[in-house]
This record gives sequence, structure tokens and C-alpha cells, in this order.
Amino acid sequence: MEVIVAQDGAATALALDPCHGRRTHSGYVTVAVGRDYTDVAPTSGSYIGAPSGRLTGDRRVGVVALDIPAR
Repeated sequence: MEVIVAQDGAATALALDPCHGRRTHSGYVTVAVGRDYTDVAPTSGSYIGAPSGRLTGDRRVGVVALDIPAR
């Protein structure tokens, strides 16, 4: 989760892991972005099919370069 906090006369987003009680780091992967839980629920929609069906998931992670200009 992220919270907006005042810092040196400006606002900054502070990323936190509430489950482990710590700040996040580069080992965390953002999987959803939204205003609240209903925007980012891990499951949504409906399934119509045989009761013996199997739900599976897939994920991909990539690294992108980011050019941040010096201030």
C-alpha cells in the first residue's frame, strides 16, 4: 500500500507492506493499482463450466530501464 506524506514542503508516496510491518524495497512487485480494494480485488468475474474445472494463473515480470533526470 502507499500513503501520501508531507516531506520538506512537498508530498511524497511512501510504500508500505502492512502484512510484514515494514517499508517496501526493490524485491516487491506491484500487481495492481487502484483507489481501494474493490478496484484491485485478486479475483472478479464469473466462471461458467464443468465443476471439475481448474483455475490457473500466470504472471510475467520484466525489468525496464528508467531515466530519471537529476534535480
